[in-house]
Amino acid sequence: MLPAGLTIHGGFWRRTAAYLMDGFIIGIVNWVITMVLMVAFVGSLAAGSVNAAFGTILLQALIGIVLSWLYFALQESSAVQATLGKRAMGLKVTDDYARRIGFGRATGRFFGKILSSVILNVGFMLAGWTGRRQALHDMICGTVVVFREVEPGRPLPTTRPPMPWYGWVVNILMIGLFTLALLASAASFNALLNL
Repeated sequence: MLPAGLTIHGGFWRRTAAYLMDGFIIGIVNWVITMVLMVAFVGSLAAGSVNAAFGTILLQALIGIVLSWLYFALQESSAVQATLGKRAMGLKVTDDYARRIGFGRATGRFFGKILSSVILNVGFMLAGWTGRRQALHDMICGTVVVFREVEPGRPLPTTRPPMPWYGWVVNILMIGLFTLALLASAASFNALLNL
C-alpha cells in the first residue's frame, strides 16, 4: 500500500486546479450541447408544447451527467489514468498500490463525488487533511491521486514536484470569483433588508 506523504500524493490545491480545469472543459462542451437543445426548447414552447419543452430540459440535464461521468471514468481508467486537468497538473488516479483502476471503480469514484459535494463539499476538503490526501470518494472507492511519476514496483519519488504556475492562477481566480460572489450576495441581501 502506498504510504502517506506529500512527495507522492497530489495535494488539495493541485487537485482543485485540476478539477476546475476539467470543469471548464466539460462546461464548454455542455454549453454547446445546451445551445443546440435550446433551439428545440424554444421551438417546443413556440408550438405550445410545454411537455416537449420540459423533456428538452431533462434531456440536457441527462446529457450533462452522462458527459461528465464518461469524461472522468473513461480517462481515469485509461492508460494515462488521468483527466486532461489532472494531466496538466502532473497527477493520476491509482488504487492503493499505484495500479491502474478499472472503469467500474472510476465510475464509483465519479458518483462518489456526489456524496463529497452534498455534505457542503467537506468530502472534497478531506484531500487537504488526510495523510494520503484522499477525498471522501477516494476513501469509498479505494483510490488515491498521486504524481504521475509514481509507478508500481518502482522506487517512490523523494521530492515533491512544484505546483505549475497556471495551477496557482486557476486557484487564485477561483478564490477571487468566490469572494466577489460572496460580496455581491451580501450587498444584495443588505439591499433587500433596506427595502
